[in-house]
Parts: sequence; C-alpha cells; structure tokens
Amino acid sequence: MPRIKVLVADDAEIVRNGYEILFAKSNNIEICGKASSGEEAMIMYRELKPDVVLLDVVMPGKDGIRTCKELVYNNEGAKVILNTAYLKDSVVSNVLASGAKALLLKDADHLELEKAITMVAAGGEYFNKHVLDILVRKLLATNTESLKEYWSNQYNEREINIIQLTSLGYNSTEVGKKLNISKRSVEVTRSTIFKKMNVKSVIEMVIQAYKLGLLNMNFMDGGK
Repeated sequence: MPRIKVLVADDAEIVRNGYEILFAKSNNIEICGKASSGEEAMIMYRELKPDVVLLDVVMPGKDGIRTCKELVYNNEGAKVILNTAYLKDSVVSNVLASGAKALLLKDADHLELEKAITMVAAGGEYFNKHVLDILVRKLLATNTESLKEYWSNQYNEREINIIQLTSLGYNSTEVGKKLNISKRSVEVTRSTIFKKMNVKSVIEMVIQAYKLGLLNMNFMDGGK
C-alpha cells in the first residue's frame, strides 16, 4: 500500500526538518516536499500533487489561511491540515471558513499527527476536543431552553448517541463498537443527520448540535 504523501509548509526550517525526521521511518506517511512560504507551497502542490498539505497558519507573506483557501479553490479535492502554535478564537473561526479538513496544535504528538493525516487523506476531518471546546462555548450562549427542547425531539436516540460520541472525537468504527452497530450503520445514520441539519461535514454537525442544544458541555469532558 503506497504511503500518504505530505507537503509541509512552514517558515521555520527546524519545523520542516522535524517533520521529515519524524516520518522518515514511517510505513504510512512520507514527507514529499517542504515549502518555506504559502507561495512556494502553491507551486510545489502543482508539481508534487501530495495527498495532504500541512500548512502553518502564521507565515510571512501569504499565510496558511489564505494559502489554504486558494489551494482548495483552485484544486478540486485538495486536502489541507492547518497547524498553529497558538489557538485563538479568531484562528478557529478562520479555519472553518478556509476549507481546511483539520486543525492541529504544533505540540501535537506523533500519534495525533499521524491520526489526523490518515483521516484527512481518507476523506475525513480531524478537530480535537480542545478546538471543539473553543467553538462551542461561544455558541452555547445563544441557546434558549425552548429551542433546545424542540430540536431534541427531532432526532432519535441513535442519532443523538452518534452526535454525542462524534463530539468526543470518536471515529465511525469506534462509535459503532460503543453502540454495537456496524461502521456502515454509523455512516448511514450520520448522512441522515447531515441532511436534517443541512450540513456537509462532521465539524459542522457538532457545531450545529451545540447550537440546537443537543449537547452540553459535560460531553466535552467525556460525560464527567
């Protein structure tokens, strides 16, 4: 099975080289190119056609957000992971509008990084609990109890369970195991949820679920 080709774009040489060293012996991922700017990443994308692009959010000139927007707009099927050292509300909001499939902190460990790259390469998304926490805390204040009650009656138990488990970061296989149903059943049900909510992605589904009052902050803590 061919390895996932990743193009890294970061203005810090030590970071670029660090990713190359990190995945040098990986059986799943290879760094196929290293760019020092958004402009260079655009050129290298056309030349290398990577499976995934790992972009630093803050770069001189064309930053990661703008580069991501242009990559996604000009290249159908482009899969971008944005990477940042500082997670601010404004950064998260801009990421959602950029077309990125994932947002990672630069202190993410090897396992999380590989998980995110693998999920994005397969057509999925990756937003960890901390990112979701920032997003939903701003949205919860707009809810009313009557609105929450109304929308909670529009979704059946399986749908709400899938929404809740997805909000905790479980993938389709893991959700299926917890609910004792197949991965396919999870994905079919999730497609139904997408249609009901009029959303197109998992991250949009989770955000909408919070807005509709289908979740509460206890779920962000694993139900603790």
